[in-house]
Amino acid sequence: MKRFVLCFFLFAFCCASHGMPRTWIGGGTGNWSVGANWSPNGVPTTSDDLTISNSATITIDAPPLLSSLLITGNATVKFTVTNSTITPLTRIFTPTSTTSTTKGFQLDLGSTLTFETNISNTGSVNMTLRFGAGVFGLINGTLIFNGSLAGTGNPLTTIDLNTTSNVQVNGTIQFDYASDNITGATTANLFFNSGSVMEILKNGGSFPAATWNSNSLAKVENIFGTNGPVFLGTAYGNLEWDCASQTFVASLTTNVSFNNVSFISTNGAAFSVTTGASVDNHTMTINGNLTIQSSAYVNLVGNSSPAGSSGKISLKGNLDLQTGGTLITNGAAGTTSQLELSGSSNQNITANGIFSGVRMEVIMNGVSATLLTQVILPGDFNATNANLQLVNGKIKATGSSKLIMLATSSVSGGSTNSFVEGPMQKRGNTDFVFPLGIGGIYAPLGMYNGSGAAPTDAFTAEYKRANPQSIYGPNVQATMNHVSYVEYWTLSRNLGTASKLISLDVHPLSFCKALASTYVSQWNGSLWTKLNTGITDGPHPVGLYQTGTIQTLSAVSNFASPDTAFTLITDLNETANPLPVTLITFDAHKLSATKSSVDWELASVCSPAAKFEVQRTETATGFVTIGAIPGTTTGKSYNFIDNDLKNGINYYRLKITGEDGQISYSRTIAIMNGVNTVLLTSMIPTVVNHSASLTVSSSAREKITIVVTDMQGRVVQQNSYNIDNGNSTIEIRFDRLVAGIYQLTGTTSSGRLNTIRFMKQ
Repeated sequence: MKRFVLCFFLFAFCCASHGMPRTWIGGGTGNWSVGANWSPNGVPTTSDDLTISNSATITIDAPPLLSSLLITGNATVKFTVTNSTITPLTRIFTPTSTTSTTKGFQLDLGSTLTFETNISNTGSVNMTLRFGAGVFGLINGTLIFNGSLAGTGNPLTTIDLNTTSNVQVNGTIQFDYASDNITGATTANLFFNSGSVMEILKNGGSFPAATWNSNSLAKVENIFGTNGPVFLGTAYGNLEWDCASQTFVASLTTNVSFNNVSFISTNGAAFSVTTGASVDNHTMTINGNLTIQSSAYVNLVGNSSPAGSSGKISLKGNLDLQTGGTLITNGAAGTTSQLELSGSSNQNITANGIFSGVRMEVIMNGVSATLLTQVILPGDFNATNANLQLVNGKIKATGSSKLIMLATSSVSGGSTNSFVEGPMQKRGNTDFVFPLGIGGIYAPLGMYNGSGAAPTDAFTAEYKRANPQSIYGPNVQATMNHVSYVEYWTLSRNLGTASKLISLDVHPLSFCKALASTYVSQWNGSLWTKLNTGITDGPHPVGLYQTGTIQTLSAVSNFASPDTAFTLITDLNETANPLPVTLITFDAHKLSATKSSVDWELASVCSPAAKFEVQRTETATGFVTIGAIPGTTTGKSYNFIDNDLKNGINYYRLKITGEDGQISYSRTIAIMNGVNTVLLTSMIPTVVNHSASLTVSSSAREKITIVVTDMQGRVVQQNSYNIDNGNSTIEIRFDRLVAGIYQLTGTTSSGRLNTIRFMKQ
């Protein structure tokens, strides 16, 4: 008897502590408040743990009571109401269980639960899923809130959270027609985890201020009325906007950041970063990629925004503006519209759609942006600031993917930290300085005044870091001695007949010793001609050299091929004004299993007193000299044959002894003989201010990822590159790193490579 009493007491205690388990057995339809629909028989109470594991439509015609609710077994469940005369009209599901084993609310993967207030008679019945203090919710399936406007009271469904609730979303929450919004959400009680989705399929609505994983998704569909959803938080995961029935302008109401953003359709309406009759200033930060598809229209500032308003997209990933898609600004005078490229790694830019707006400002403020299509930057002098603002990072263009600026547009900035690498076209009849460069060299070209200019003119310029004597020839006009060995510019006139005064930048890596005896030169098809030249800036001494800007004194009128190449020319010999005196290239390649060729080229001829020693090692240390060649005044190219190529990895470097006895060394390169591998061979310099040249040696074409970590092992920079067989040079910028010690390594499909340690000053 005592044993029976003890067992009964323990059973009662467990029921009181953890609730009575009840399972729905009411079949496909039934009423929550009918006890026979539950096992064991009985209407649920506040102490009951409820499980529904089969698909059913369950009528909630009285306030539901429960301790916890589990929807499982791939069930599709709908909670609905049919009677609006039973009071209270609000049906609130308030789970109270706070135990870790029995969650207050759990919706398993594969299961769906719909709250629907679809009533046919007059009245208003709302349904709410309310998470109380300390209640844990787990949503792995699909949770839908829906309603109907059949009742004049506008019935609604929603979620409500307590400040100490903990709701984890791994599945989908969907708000359909006549649903309300999530209330009580904070970054401390609602969590949209990786792969989760919140979807709004109605007019209005809001995305709560929750904690959003970068791989979560806020999805907007089917809006067609007079307002779009509001973003109550400041940071979200991905955003997908697909509103094929949209008829109004939706916009942000605050600064918001996202991961990837995809605009699929705005149906001829628009999504605006900033719009409205009052002065607003909003920034949309996109930490991933921005995609604008063919039916989408994205506006930085709407046409109703007054002066003082601003809209900005700060993009850290790629831009894909697809055919038919639009990225535009319509703001009134005095508004500011900005697209900032601010990525910590290269950003690919595709612009097949409509990219327009007279007040558009594009800000280059990242690492680099590679143009995959031709990009025509919109904007003109109506913008508040320059239409292209070069703050940091390079814009990389090619012949088929050039950068084009329209008439009256302007550029600001331009430095060794930020320029255009590749061809750039300027249209119109205004003076313009092309902010050109390559690697770590900033070498602008200017065009001014002249005659015959028209608004339809178009000129394309590019800076080339190569020996113009090798490409065009060394011949110079009488009285001139030689042209540069290391650089030249091209300037082509694409439309019009205008003549222009031309200016060239003479920078430290032009290796000019006498600016007053350095002139602008143009190739005429057979020789390099001297153009009448004056100095507009400088000379400024930089070590052994002089820098400044030189400009033609009379306008150049012939820009037809082949007269498109310009460089520096001097009437002094190479000793007095060498233009360059430096090692341009150093490389090696295998001739056979036992023989290799080591080659190098100088910027200019040198004295026979100079000496070049080819050094080799098989261990990357302990170099020994295997041959020596003296300098010569008759040539700049040198070659040494190594007839004792070893099996494995052969490292080479060049020891250079100048006429004055000073010694310097080239970069280290390598030849793979009978081995398949990739090496980070050398990096110059290893004490870095802005950038360094990394030499990578490979036995085959490879894709390599370069990873920079700090001394705590945290990844601070990462970029991917394609390298060729042999020795490749990669220019890497470190502008965003703070001063300190770092490690650089690489990975390929075969695994991790060696590590180089360096210091950032």
